[in-house]
This record gives sequence, C-alpha cells and structure tokens, in this order.
Amino acid sequence: PKFVPPSPSVAAAKAAGKTIWWQALTMNVPIEQEWWTGIQAACAAAGLQAVNFDGKGQDSEIVRVLEQAIAQKVDCIITDSIGSATIAPFIAKAQSAGIKFIVANERNDAFGGPTVKSVDGDVALNYAGAAKLEADWVLADSGGNANVIVFKLPNAPAHDDMVSVITQEFAKYAPNTAKIIAVETVAVPDWATRYPVLARSLATAHPEMNYMIPLVDFPSQYIVPALHQAGLANKIKIS
Repeated sequence: PKFVPPSPSVAAAKAAGKTIWWQALTMNVPIEQEWWTGIQAACAAAGLQAVNFDGKGQDSEIVRVLEQAIAQKVDCIITDSIGSATIAPFIAKAQSAGIKFIVANERNDAFGGPTVKSVDGDVALNYAGAAKLEADWVLADSGGNANVIVFKLPNAPAHDDMVSVITQEFAKYAPNTAKIIAVETVAVPDWATRYPVLARSLATAHPEMNYMIPLVDFPSQYIVPALHQAGLANKIKIS
C-alpha cells in the first residue's frame, strides 16, 4: 500500500526539548505497553522527553497523577482510555496553565469524539468497527443463534458505542434468535478477582448463554480458566 500523509508535514524540530506526559488508564494490558513503545520512539525521533504514568484503573490515582503533571508544568498531557468527562476540571486546569491536552482512545470521531470538546487533539481506535466484527463472528459461528453476555469498562463511551453496535448487528441479521442477555461492568482493579466469579455465576444464572464478549481482550485470561473449571469451555465461546 502507498502511504498517504493525513496532513501537511510538521516541523517537529520546533518541539524539541519539550516533555510529553502519557497517562494510561492501566499499564496492565499488553497493548498499552505497545503504545508506550510507540510514544517513546516518536519522542526520541523528535527530541522530546517522554514520561509514563500508570493510572492503575483507579480514579484517585488518575487524579493524583494529573495534579502532579500540572504542577510540574509539562508541555503536553496525553491520557489513554480515560473518559474526558471524568477529568474535565483537570483538562481545563491544564489548558489554563498553557499545557496542551490530548485524549487517546475515548471515542473515535465517527461517534462524536471526546465528550470534552475543548481538548487540543484526540485519536482513537475504531472501537465500533471492532464491535461489528465481534458481533458478525458470533452470528456466523452460531448460525444466528446466540445468547451473549458482554463485559465492559465503567465510564467508557467507546464501550457504550460497542454495545450499541453489537445490539444493532444482532437486530439486523438475527432479530429473533441473537441477543445480548446481560451487560456487566467491571472496573480494572477488580478484573483478577471478579471475572472468574462472574464467569461461573453468570453461566449458572443464564444456562442459555453460549457466547461472551469482553470488550477488553485481556480479561479473557481470567474468564477462560473459570470456564474450564466449570466444565463449560466447550459450551461458551469468547469473541
């Protein structure tokens, strides 16, 4: 494929020496490590300093770290997978201090972009497109006979979009035989303890369930062993 630049070239040398503060919702997910590697590479190429902080999926930690970044007067803050509405006061405070604020992976522009429109920039994966593929695979694999439980993050607009897209795909192609029977919200700090319990209890409460869709892939490592222990690994599939 031929690369087509999305915009005119940027004089990156003008930004040399500035500090980029990258704060993820959690670093306990492999793709976050990949993104951090990319940020480091881009900053090294442009002569920037890259700083990484882990929000640990905890509101109190996210707030503490944002306050630290603003106090240190960094040049740019990038938050990843943190809903802008939940940190709106800190976005305003940072911008008032002359700090650029970029939101990553909240919601892609086709679905409205970040909730806080004053941010200096935003970029997001095509979460809705991913949800469509997840739903389509379930439909194809099940022949349209699917009873699905979806797992999502709290305060994640992109995940709300994904649930909507899955619901729409089921309604479009198998309105009478494919449905979401429950949507469960699980916060990052609770993944290791809550997912194994939920996998077993939901299977008991919903014996008709034959698919699970965790909108973040990483919790599958907690769900799969629980299904095996319950003897349900051949009955319940994960998309």
